[in-house]
Amino acid sequence: MGFSHATATKLVALLTPLLVSAATRTVTISVDASISEGPLKPLNQFFGCDEPNYAYFPHGQELLADIGNLSSTQSYFR
Repeated sequence: MGFSHATATKLVALLTPLLVSAATRTVTISVDASISEGPLKPLNQFFGCDEPNYAYFPHGQELLADIGNLSSTQSYFR
């Protein structure tokens, strides 16, 4: 089931202002690098990919080794 050209055109006309207004929102981020809150916990512990069978190929094996060497903690690949 698909949309007719006229219906698709109306949907685009209705949704475009919403997308544009969301895209033009201004955000300000301030960082004070002189303040320390302690060491950061490892964020690189969990990895995944769209094609898990890639891990069985030579480049995939290299990738898994690189992931394992990123941190002293256990890394997980899903």
